[in-house]
Amino acid sequence: MDVLPPFPAPDPAAFALNILSVLMMYGPFYLANTGAMLFGKWIPDRLGFSSVVIDGGRNWKDGFRLLGDGKTWNGLLGGAVFSGLLTMLTHHLWSERLL
Repeated sequence: MDVLPPFPAPDPAAFALNILSVLMMYGPFYLANTGAMLFGKWIPDRLGFSSVVIDGGRNWKDGFRLLGDGKTWNGLLGGAVFSGLLTMLTHHLWSERLL
């Protein structure tokens, strides 16, 4: 019984195109976490903005925060917007056949 790969590639150029296709499909979603980090912590710290935590600073009975210090509204919205922009860029590149 022959087992074929999900993306058959007869030559190295086709294989490279398959890899690029997978990166372009999944890249925006992987990079959404980077956008959350940038807009939730890094940019507000550099520019002096305050970050608003999602859990409102509330703690469990043991004294630990509900979601931790790293979960902010800035990061949630920044990650969503960043991922959306990357997805639109990817769609534009695919639809215009630039890649």
